[in-house]
Amino acid sequence: MASSALPSERAPGRGRSSLWRRIRANAWSYVFITPAVIGTLLFAIYPIPASFRYAFYNWNGIGEPREFVGFRHFVTVATDPIFWQSFRNSVTYTVVLVPVQLTLALILALVLNNSRLPLRNVFRTIYFLPIVTSMIVIGVVLRFMFQALAQNLPPFIYDAGIVNPVLGFLASPQWALPSIIAVGIWHSFGYNLIFFLAALQGIPQELYEAATLDGADARAKFWHITLPLIRPVGVIILFWRSSARGKSSTRCWRLPRAGRTTPRKSSRPTSFVSLSRSATATSQRTRTWAMRLQRRYL
Repeated sequence: MASSALPSERAPGRGRSSLWRRIRANAWSYVFITPAVIGTLLFAIYPIPASFRYAFYNWNGIGEPREFVGFRHFVTVATDPIFWQSFRNSVTYTVVLVPVQLTLALILALVLNNSRLPLRNVFRTIYFLPIVTSMIVIGVVLRFMFQALAQNLPPFIYDAGIVNPVLGFLASPQWALPSIIAVGIWHSFGYNLIFFLAALQGIPQELYEAATLDGADARAKFWHITLPLIRPVGVIILFWRSSARGKSSTRCWRLPRAGRTTPRKSSRPTSFVSLSRSATATSQRTRTWAMRLQRRYL
């Protein structure tokens, strides 16, 4: 009678020893990532729960908070129309900027990935140059450029009321937010371009050669080879850019505030409102904690 061999039970310490061997094999990897992990825990993770309690107090920024007010700050922020207007601005900023930025970066990456393109390294440098340029300098230069553009448009645009030559683009309630979005797309899409280029250059050329032998055209290669292989990079960029939706306060501050006029609340995100309030009014500092917490979890 043939007997079937039963699987032997796993030794009690086998899993633990296997885990320990993997840790020892990657010991130097853990050593190199330890500073980044410690910095993230201290400066990104820990401040969130540590600062949560300040939203429940009236605090002037000095010493320990003493006057407990409960959820009063959260109620005030939730009933503040400026907060909800700025929240809509942040959502609009993200919904428009992220898809346009990813699409533009992918198209340019496909073009620059062509080895037969002349001066492609020069174009890569030009597209990445805004990333390493100070936003303060860019804001001052672009303010004058937007103002000059608004004053030199065809007369029928002024007659139709599309653009006010006095207010220009940055001080106009209807054009301030689109202008800031356009600057945001131009300023930071170089990061996405570099990531897409790295992903494209990591695709084996043998796949394209095999597809050519099978009679696939350029469109089929893109949809069935290129796009599936760069999708993980695209997902990472999508989450990364979406999480940076509240970091547009620098652009909002430098572009409109560089001149004599400032836009109305039609272009201000929640990060800008909380920053300006905490900087200008001591009594509103603890209220801005509630605003930042509500913005983060909304």
